[in-house]
Amino acid sequence: MSIQVPPSVTVGEQFTVEVKADGVKELYSAPFNLIYDPIFAEFVSAAEGNFLKQDGKPTTFSALNDPAGGKVAVTLRRNGDVGGVTGNGTIMSATFKAKNVGPLNLGFSSVNFADVSGKILPMVPYNVLVDVVK
Repeated sequence: MSIQVPPSVTVGEQFTVEVKADGVKELYSAPFNLIYDPIFAEFVSAAEGNFLKQDGKPTTFSALNDPAGGKVAVTLRRNGDVGGVTGNGTIMSATFKAKNVGPLNLGFSSVNFADVSGKILPMVPYNVLVDVVK
């Protein structure tokens, strides 16, 4: 699990963060928190990626922002008895607006990716740093 971001952004600029799955097997449910520093960035919006719905099966997606805590709680799962998906792809994307000059840390907490039976899949979440400049 990784985050793709630009290496630096300018204060006032909107930028996109992509959360990627890498080498996942039979992923059915993908809840997690996307953590950001609210001093340096403001959450704007989120959108579901194509990974869990790559075979056209229905999914449920929500992203609830806690601006004071710097956390976007993401709920994403496939619906019904449709099995999981395997491979690499975009789980979700989020748009942020850079607020202040400094190091913006983006990362994960409460990552509980699971297969259709509810078995937790091993995930190694990677954090990233974006340099917010004038």
